[in-house]
Amino acid sequence: MKLEYLFTDIKELSYKKDLQESAQIEIQTKMDYTVYYSDDAKSCLGEFRIELFSVENIDQLHVQYHSTSVFNLHQTTLNDEVKKEVHIESYNRLYPLCFAHVKNFLSLVGLPEIPIVPIDFSQSDININNQ
Repeated sequence: MKLEYLFTDIKELSYKKDLQESAQIEIQTKMDYTVYYSDDAKSCLGEFRIELFSVENIDQLHVQYHSTSVFNLHQTTLNDEVKKEVHIESYNRLYPLCFAHVKNFLSLVGLPEIPIVPIDFSQSDININNQ
């Protein structure tokens, strides 16, 4: 299998902040990554979502990131095992890019760096959508 990265389109990068400068809050992180395949199985789209928010009150802090990235698939016959490999490899290629987008955005809006832990696919199920 050969996976060729083409481009990333940032669909949303936004934040809402309503707290005092010295406030201490607990922040929760949600991350989701989904892969969609073209009908001809020659390309796929990786959809990345990251959400950071205050556990106590989402109105205190809410950061949202959403991007889609396109990959070409070469010399690939898609089956569930290959789809899992594509899912993991495309995620591993995109995570540093998406994390950098969020990290730089947080810095630009005056927020401290918030750790975003990558998904450990050895501990997670990858659901294959066969539609």
